[in-house]
Amino acid sequence: ASTFSEIAARRAIERVNASGLLRVASVSEAHESRRPPEGLNTVRLLVAGSKAMGMSPKQVMKTAEALYSQGLISYPRTETTKYDPTGFDARRLLSEHTSHPEWGKTAAHLLRTKYKSSGRPPTTGRDAGDHPPITPTGRAATREQVGGGAAWRVYEFVARTFIGSLADELTFTRRKVLFELDDGRMGGGGGGSGRGGGSRGGEPAERFVHEDTQVDS
Repeated sequence: ASTFSEIAARRAIERVNASGLLRVASVSEAHESRRPPEGLNTVRLLVAGSKAMGMSPKQVMKTAEALYSQGLISYPRTETTKYDPTGFDARRLLSEHTSHPEWGKTAAHLLRTKYKSSGRPPTTGRDAGDHPPITPTGRAATREQVGGGAAWRVYEFVARTFIGSLADELTFTRRKVLFELDDGRMGGGGGGSGRGGGSRGGEPAERFVHEDTQVDS
């Protein structure tokens, strides 16, 4: 069972409180990292629409083009994922998002740190020679201003991907703890040699896994 499930977690607590003995069988840690996304192009927007927004490619493009017509995002048909190193000012666009209720704090943090003195964008990605990556334009819009629904899902993805693409690599530690439960039904009976380790030579009544993630930087 996994403590990602609230039901499984509550069941484990109830059994331990009733009569069981719980011990930590193992603890493991893994250090991982995630590179920031590159600038957003049409293909990735369509994939996200299908996997995360529940929208067909046709619906995504119709919505994105409507947002473009309203001046909320840049032209949504492009293969390029690299920002123009000389013509794109990350500071200027980030500054339009610092007061946004959902991602304003992240934009403000980037302005205070990585983009404190320069608006030069990341150099990763591919320049396909067409339009620049898809980004929000002008002042950030709220859910209510966009209109909610499909329009908000697309706009939110564009904005969050843009801000994420300007961030540094994320490093984090993933910790996994394995708990073993002896509820007294095994050979150890819940006392004596069974304390802290379950029955002698027997299997624990149940195992529970807890995982957590801590951001390093």
